Amino acid sequence: MGGVLIGQESSFFTPAICRHRNAFHMVFVAANETGDLLHAVSSDGVTWTRRNNVMQSTNAAPAIASINDRLRVVFLANNETQELLFATFVDETGVWIGNTRTGLFPRTGPSLQVVGSRLFVYYQGDRFLETADLT
Repeated sequence: MGGVLIGQESSFFTPAICRHRNAFHMVFVAANETGDLLHAVSSDGVTWTRRNNVMQSTNAAPAIASINDRLRVVFLANNETQELLFATFVDETGVWIGNTRTGLFPRTGPSLQVVGSRLFVYYQGDRFLETADLT
């Protein structure tokens, strides 16, 4: 079984993918020195089209989830703090907004889980695995 190329895209980290409003959304880190968060959309999960960038950058794999009819990406700030931040996709305009601070400082990229109408983030803390409610 072989893989299918996703255009000419490349990333230093695993992409984050989720289904939102009848489409697959992928956010991934540009494979260059900027670490820009890039966004692509697909109706079938195989053929992808690039959309507006998230307008943020990171040095770790992001996480993405659809909650309460909003698409959110969570990522580490690409600076000395490496604080966990999130941005929200505005479907009507196709633009990502926000650079919302969480006050959390993971050591690795996060993962997300939606439970009902709550969004939980999981990450490696200073010594142990930790979780927080981002709702």
